[in-house]
Amino acid sequence: MQENVNHQINIDFSKSDLKPIFADEIGIAVRVRAFTNEKGQLAEKEGQIGLIFLDMNKSLPVGEFIISKWTARGLVKNMMESLDRLEKELKSKEMPKQPNVKVSDSGSSSIR
Repeated sequence: MQENVNHQINIDFSKSDLKPIFADEIGIAVRVRAFTNEKGQLAEKEGQIGLIFLDMNKSLPVGEFIISKWTARGLVKNMMESLDRLEKELKSKEMPKQPNVKVSDSGSSSIR
């Protein structure tokens, strides 16, 4: 069983060359490939999830990310937690707290 480990990190985006891109819709594609052995029998299957971010004002895709199923599971978990925090913050009468970035470790040793 895959174990997810969450890490809290603070990132100074002002020091990054990363530019925010507006997207107001998302498309999701599931990609599955199958491999056969020498006898033509199914030997292995692998799959990824593609996230295609869209700017509907310009009617253009603005980004595409291909992630593993483990990364997708971490993304769903972190997105739900982030949405809960955002909803609580928006209802609060206090000044906003400094944002931080939560990174989910998919348990994979590969770099994506």
